[in-house]
Amino acid sequence: MKVNKWLLLIMTMLLMITGIIYAGGAQTAQPGSTSGSEEWKPNRDFTIRIPFAAGGAFDTPTRMLGQVLQKAYGRPVIVTNMPGANGVIAGADLALYPPEITEMMGGGIAMFVLAPLFNPQSYLKMEDFKFVSGLLSEEWMVVVNSAKSGIKSWQDLVAFGRNNRIICAINAPGGANHMLATAIFGENNLSFDSVHAGGDAQNILTLLAGDSHCAIVPESVAAQHVKVGGDIIPILTFAENPYRDYPGFTVPTAKSLGMDIVLQIFNFFMTRAGTPQAHVDSVYRTMLDCYKSDEFREFKEKSNFKLDSSDGETVRRRVQNSADFCKRIFDKYYSK
Repeated sequence: MKVNKWLLLIMTMLLMITGIIYAGGAQTAQPGSTSGSEEWKPNRDFTIRIPFAAGGAFDTPTRMLGQVLQKAYGRPVIVTNMPGANGVIAGADLALYPPEITEMMGGGIAMFVLAPLFNPQSYLKMEDFKFVSGLLSEEWMVVVNSAKSGIKSWQDLVAFGRNNRIICAINAPGGANHMLATAIFGENNLSFDSVHAGGDAQNILTLLAGDSHCAIVPESVAAQHVKVGGDIIPILTFAENPYRDYPGFTVPTAKSLGMDIVLQIFNFFMTRAGTPQAHVDSVYRTMLDCYKSDEFREFKEKSNFKLDSSDGETVRRRVQNSADFCKRIFDKYYSK
C-alpha cells in the first residue's frame, strides 16, 4: 500500500514538471511575436539628418515629427542639418552607423535621380537605403508675367518662341527645373536662355521684374503670386493630371499638350539597407499618427505644405520612375 502511495506521488510530480516545461515551450515557440503593448522599442536615441538648410520646407515638419517620435518611444530625437553635395554628406554620416531605424536621413528626389547623371563620381546609390515614408510632394509650374510679356498661355509662349529666344528663370544645370526647361523647349524645337537667380524665390522675382519671359518654380512658390486678374499666370504643369489648386485656374499638363514629361518635387525619409522591416513599419505607423495630428494639420494649412505620406515601397517605385524619366531626357539632350 505504501509503495502505491509513493508511485502516485512520483507520477504526480512528473506530470507537474512536464506541464511546466510544455508551458515554457509554448511561451517561447514564437519569439518574434509581441502584443500591441509590447511593440518594439528602440535601445538608442534617434538621429535624423536633413540634407537641407535649417528653416526650410523639410526642416520644420521633421522637427515636429521628432517630437512625436520622442513621445512615442521615450528616446531623444536629434535633428541635424547636413546640407550640400545632393545629400552625399548626410549619407556618408549615416553610413558610419549600423542599419537601424534610429539612424535616418531625409532625402530629395535629386540625390537618386539627378546626381547620378550630372555627378557620376559622387552620388548615393538607391540600393544602399531602405525608404521609410514620404514627406512632401508638389508640382513644378511654368509661370509667366502677362503684364510684361503679353504671354497668357503655353500656346502664346510657343508662338513667341518661334521668332524670339525665350529667357527662362530656372536654377543652374543639374537641377530639376533646368532639366524640365530643356525637355519642354527641346520637344518643341525652341531655343532658350536661362537666368540663374539663385533659387526658386529669386527666380520668380526675376519674372516679376520682367527680366525673364517665364520661370519654372514649385507650386507653393508660385501660389504667393498667382491670383485671378493678376500678372503672374500658371500656364503649364508637369503633373499627371491638370492642376486645380489655384482658385480660378485649371493648369494644363505637359502630357495633355503632347509632351511625355512628368516629374514632381518629392521628399522622403530613409534609413540604411538592412534595417529590420518590423522596426521600419513601427516608425512609419508613428509617422502617420503625427501626420494626422491637429498640430500637423494646422501647420499644413498655415504653410501650404503638401504632405505626402506614401509608404517606403511606394517611395521607392516613384523615385525609380523619376530616375528612368530623367535618364531618358539626359540621354536625349545633355549627353550629345
